Amino acid sequence: MGETEPIGEDHGKKPWARISVGLLGLSVAFWILLPAVPFLPLGTAEKAALGGGLIVAAEVAFWIGAMLAGPEAARRMRSWLRVRRRERDDSS
Repeated sequence: MGETEPIGEDHGKKPWARISVGLLGLSVAFWILLPAVPFLPLGTAEKAALGGGLIVAAEVAFWIGAMLAGPEAARRMRSWLRVRRRERDDSS
């Protein structure tokens, strides 16, 4: 008979995977919200603080999510970036 994994063996990884995907999604949401900041009814200093805070929060969420996702996810992201760079270089 073939060997099978015991039920529930990968439960330790799933919460981290969900958290990492959630943080990466949160990072995207912060970047999407950033262009709306100039249109908010706030003072200039408050808009600058909010915009800067969104940028910092987006970067922190992204990098923590990427670290939790692990080295395999980082390799995939790098390979996607390489493919896009090649496509862009080939088109110019």
